[in-house]
Amino acid sequence: MKKRDHLDFLCTVSELGAILAGSADVIGVLHRLVELVAQHMQADVCSVYLYDNATRELVMRATFGLTQDLENSVSLAEGEGLVGAAMRELRPILENHASANPHYRFVDGLGEERFESFLAVPIQRGVEKVGVITVQRTERNHFEPDDVMALRAVAAQLAGTIESARLLMDVKSAKAMEDTVPAVATDRIVRGLSSAGGYAYGLASVQGGTKDALGHGRQLPHAGLVEFREAVERTERQISALQTTLGEVLPEAAALIFEAQILMLKDESFVGAMELRIEEGVSAGAAIADVAEGFASFFRGSAHTYMQEKEKDVLDVSRRLLDNLAESEGMGGSAEKHAILVTRDLYPSEVVMATIEGLKGVVLVGGGVTTHVSILARAMELPLIITEEHSLLDLPEGTHLLLDGATGNIYINPLKDVVEQFDETARQRQSLLPNVEMRDVTLTQDGTRVHLMANINLLSELEMARDLKAEGVGLYRTEFPFMIRSSFPSEEEQCSIYCKLAQAVPGQVVTFRTLDIGGDKMLAYFDHGTPVNPALGLRSIRFSLRHRDIFIQQIRAILRAGVGQENIRIMFPMISSLDELREAKAVVTECAAALVDEGIEHCSNPAIGMMVELPAVLGTLDAYAAESDFFSVGTNDFIQYMLAVDRGNAELSRYYCAHHPSVLRGLASIAEAARAQDKDVAICGEMAHQRRYLAFLLGVGFNTFSVDPHYLSYMQETIATIDLQEAKAYASCLLAADTIAEAEVCLERFAENRLSG
Repeated sequence: MKKRDHLDFLCTVSELGAILAGSADVIGVLHRLVELVAQHMQADVCSVYLYDNATRELVMRATFGLTQDLENSVSLAEGEGLVGAAMRELRPILENHASANPHYRFVDGLGEERFESFLAVPIQRGVEKVGVITVQRTERNHFEPDDVMALRAVAAQLAGTIESARLLMDVKSAKAMEDTVPAVATDRIVRGLSSAGGYAYGLASVQGGTKDALGHGRQLPHAGLVEFREAVERTERQISALQTTLGEVLPEAAALIFEAQILMLKDESFVGAMELRIEEGVSAGAAIADVAEGFASFFRGSAHTYMQEKEKDVLDVSRRLLDNLAESEGMGGSAEKHAILVTRDLYPSEVVMATIEGLKGVVLVGGGVTTHVSILARAMELPLIITEEHSLLDLPEGTHLLLDGATGNIYINPLKDVVEQFDETARQRQSLLPNVEMRDVTLTQDGTRVHLMANINLLSELEMARDLKAEGVGLYRTEFPFMIRSSFPSEEEQCSIYCKLAQAVPGQVVTFRTLDIGGDKMLAYFDHGTPVNPALGLRSIRFSLRHRDIFIQQIRAILRAGVGQENIRIMFPMISSLDELREAKAVVTECAAALVDEGIEHCSNPAIGMMVELPAVLGTLDAYAAESDFFSVGTNDFIQYMLAVDRGNAELSRYYCAHHPSVLRGLASIAEAARAQDKDVAICGEMAHQRRYLAFLLGVGFNTFSVDPHYLSYMQETIATIDLQEAKAYASCLLAADTIAEAEVCLERFAENRLSG
């Protein structure tokens, strides 16, 4: 087989979408998948074996080229046969004379004895075992190392779809019922905490749990089988359209994140069970609620986090079905209901979908909001308010809500004049937005050059960064493609995203911060366990080094995306020891060497740097500077760990103090250590754009700032008013303070002098 670029083997999203749309059921989806993979891999046979967690066996669920009558009958223990060995060892197995291998397992009647070339690749979703995909050819010595790479890429790409199919097969007998309780209306003002500003007015859509989500299904007494089937078809079309829109608006999520929901609409144990209930005389709305509640209960009761997360898919697709059913009965549909989401919890992926589907705002009840949810909500311009008022979860669907992101107030059924007042205020704010023409170069008042770079969360922010003349990407938060998906993105998917980023700012610095999850940034589909103190747990670089397969995929993707780019930088978060930094750098070296061996083009000499966030590094900053090409200070975590304050805990906000003397002196020592070895040093946390600290940071030696794009014009304007000598004197005043009170006196005096000047 001729050597080919393994990207050619990848199935396209459109191909996979066509498979989902064109298959009658879940088994049909698997059959079409194995046929498609066989075509891409130029193989005679392709089979999918799904892993049973309970029995630790692999069951052949779909095959193209072997005896289909034996599907569901062929099972192999983990470690049994070549397929079982691939699962147990979690590595590809390539045999070009399969029958000669001592692990070869002959299955009578399967018809595979004539296929000597054999390749098996385990399918994983993060660390969860999903199954094994195999391809076979009759002639010996057909498959090559390139084919291993190709099938691994395909397996990673299909992992989410195949796992969803497996879970649906596993819950065919799931049944559970819960009585519903009607919600109670109330008229008042609720106070909350604004996490993402803005103003929103619309009708409430409450998602407080299974009862709230599905109870109104029993209020649709007339719909029957015809209306139900029409609702299923309409729902599938809506989900497919959402997938298309999502790929256009948010390239980071250009994967089939709805595959679980589409598969449910084709699953006999889900839709089929609903049809059976309707044929027995139950109304369509009640049938949907009954079956969905059973599935939701099954997933909710699982010990595995990734399975618990499937409850959201069940509730979401069921709500869509009920909305479409309601439309058929002339009772209104989702377009008028889904305006203000009221929910118990919120994941980054849900923020994205809320925006795509036209929701105007979100109220989060009784839960904390992660930093990344807040960042994402701000980036998507979605007002988000957090409140402890649990009675909001009892609001009837369609209650009028007004969110004031400036104060955190939630108005329930506000009076007409209140709404009109907010509308007018919003119009005035829009008309007063500055239209600032950015200069090409940022200078202090005395002509000192300062570099302004952009923090990028989503690729959609690049346009604003370019318009505002950012000098590069000082921080790309690579965790967002992980957080807005339903499973770990593959190397290929990451590479595609990173390529778009690098190519959008040719010639400029692009700084990739490696995966920074854990703490307040949990992945919904990964079982993080229940750490007593997440902030001190397995997060950031610790997570990456523990899960090297995930880390290696990301580093390879970054290196590949850097082809032809001169200013690619890789930055490790939460480094706590020199040993850790060296271990992470070694992974980059190993990945680069592997790419050379595979003949894949890549960036061979990226700059390697580290986030300075932990007090542990302050004592040996010179050693870190010697082994790093650059530093970047993440002030949010730096302050949190210096002062032992959970920055997400509102009760401790008074202790989270950026002008604590130890914080200020620590920042000064970081800048000094970098300058002493002529290494770049940037600052990228919230402190970077706060007016009261800008002069201090300039005064101690920071001359590169990386901020969210909407701060760039303000930053340039403010820096132009600061004289560097004045900034140094101000910094000296603050560094001399031994107490917070003394530092505050210095801050106030500086502010007064600038106002009087």
